[in-house]
This record gives sequence, structure tokens and C-alpha cells, in this order.
Amino acid sequence: MELTITRNAENADVTLIGSFTFNDNPKFKTILELTEDGTVKSINCNFARVDFVDSAALGMLMMLRAAAANKNQSVSLSDVKGQVEKIFKLSKFDTMFHVHYSK
Repeated sequence: MELTITRNAENADVTLIGSFTFNDNPKFKTILELTEDGTVKSINCNFARVDFVDSAALGMLMMLRAAAANKNQSVSLSDVKGQVEKIFKLSKFDTMFHVHYSK
């Protein structure tokens, strides 16, 4: 997976590209570090270019959710589609995150 982080004011936009799997744990720590920045109020992870997630990726997202909640930050998952949409719906991620599905 590749990722880029764009910051503007109190928001951090994370663009993910490729497959998001267990092997991406070191890269994911970059996203997790956003929760330590007191100026960040919201984190949006854009999944428009993600074609696959595994169970480890779901666990990493849950870690992000918990860390953000401890800092009163919000986390949203946007442009979710395809296999990722199916996995998120089966995992009931829309009950834990703000999820925006692609049309």
C-alpha cells in the first residue's frame, strides 16, 4: 500500500493506494501518529484506490478509531467501494466509523 497525508487546518486527509494488509503495519503507524498531534481534529481515510483489505487492516483501523477517540478526534472512511465495501459492510464498520460509500 502507498499512502499520502495532506493536512489543512484541523483536518488530515489520508489517501491509500493498493492493497491494505498486515504487511502495511509499519506504514500505518504514520497514520496512527496523527492522533498524537493536538491540532488534528478529524482524520479522513480515502479508500477510492484501495482494492483489497485483510483482517489485519480492519484491526489497524480499529486501533486508529480507539486512539482518535481518546483524543476526541473523528475518523471517517470515504470513497469505499468494491471488495472493501463488502468487507466493511460485513464487519459493520458503518456502526463504528463515518463511512461514505462510492456510487
